[in-house]
Amino acid sequence: MKTSALIQILSLYTSLKDSWANDKVIETKLYDWIIKNNYEPEMIFRTVYNERAHVKFASLLAFLYIRGVGTKADAEEAFRLSHFAASHGDLRTLYWYKQASDSGNAQAQSHLAFCYQQGIGLKKDVVYAVKLYAKSARSGNCGAQNELGNCYIYGLGIKRNDVTGFYWYSQSAKRKNKLGQLTVAHSHKCGQGTVRDIHEAIRYYRKAISQGAKAVAFYELMNHSWMSDDSSERVLQ
Repeated sequence: MKTSALIQILSLYTSLKDSWANDKVIETKLYDWIIKNNYEPEMIFRTVYNERAHVKFASLLAFLYIRGVGTKADAEEAFRLSHFAASHGDLRTLYWYKQASDSGNAQAQSHLAFCYQQGIGLKKDVVYAVKLYAKSARSGNCGAQNELGNCYIYGLGIKRNDVTGFYWYSQSAKRKNKLGQLTVAHSHKCGQGTVRDIHEAIRYYRKAISQGAKAVAFYELMNHSWMSDDSSERVLQ
């Protein structure tokens, strides 16, 4: 596929997004262009995929994944690419978050919450971010559950409540989220939002290790200063 053709389809997509055309219109226009120029959708997808490190192409690739143009539809990969594009200044991708968030997509709500929390492409609004995290968390998104726990523990956009914070940490940990497991372990270690329980802390640090959070969990397990003698011996067994 010629570079000039790649630029043409990117320009078409960009102009349609800038005009706030809906998804169906964009998809139809892209297919019309593909057919008119004698390309196969699969070739378009592969070519755009190879340029995914560039922000604008990442946004286009996200759309191809969402609509299944030239590939199998993959919402998770689409949101990952949209998050990458938004965090690097492509504000058009925020449209995806808002649209999917409004339709109840828990992952999109979590991503949009992060954008509001950090002020990425939007005016920073931590209070609204908490509301979005809460919606996503109640729908079972483990990442949002952990972030909502952080908001309660540190009083970010909401009144501090250690018990509620620990509750959301534990919900995240139950879904095998390694960050949730780490925060539950830390809560048990410090007695924050729950009773201090060294054995439970060790158990959750080990869970986090099994999920891939090795560096932090190993450090905590090897740092025996917060453990009783019998707990320290248990770690070394």
